[in-house]
Amino acid sequence: MQQRTLGATRLFVLPSTSPANAAVPWPERLRWFQELAGRASPLPIREIVRALVVDDEGRTVLLRYASEYEEWWTTPGGGREAGEDDEHALRRELREELGLEGVSVGPRLWELEYWNLDEPGFSGARSRVYLVRVPAFEARLLSEGLEVRWFTLDEVSAVPTRPHDLAERIRSASGW
Repeated sequence: MQQRTLGATRLFVLPSTSPANAAVPWPERLRWFQELAGRASPLPIREIVRALVVDDEGRTVLLRYASEYEEWWTTPGGGREAGEDDEHALRRELREELGLEGVSVGPRLWELEYWNLDEPGFSGARSRVYLVRVPAFEARLLSEGLEVRWFTLDEVSAVPTRPHDLAERIRSASGW
């Protein structure tokens, strides 16, 4: 998204789609085109809450997802339902996805907005991520996602994530 406009028209610059354009890696180009599709959509943005679940060994639990174009790991969480505040929604999501009950929801670590048409009915999401400290437990996938496992920070750096800078966000998160 560019700062300049042409009258009321917003400008969005994309790399060439030519196979000769090897300077911009495919995952980066895909992310830019997904963002353009979401920004151009009239659909609403979804409110999402996620947890950076950290155990007493300093590991974080991530869930693996995939589309026809890519695969990624992300923190547990999901969309807020009508009438829910962030804490209630996060507790529900952690119970549904990982079977976690009675956790303490810590401070909000970061918030970000992103655009794509991955989820039907929405043009993107506004995601807030909270710190949740827990004793180590056996990570079991109870609902959506393809896989769940614990990661050290170095391991997070070595896999594709959403957001793409998850390792840097974890590294700079206060209190960890």
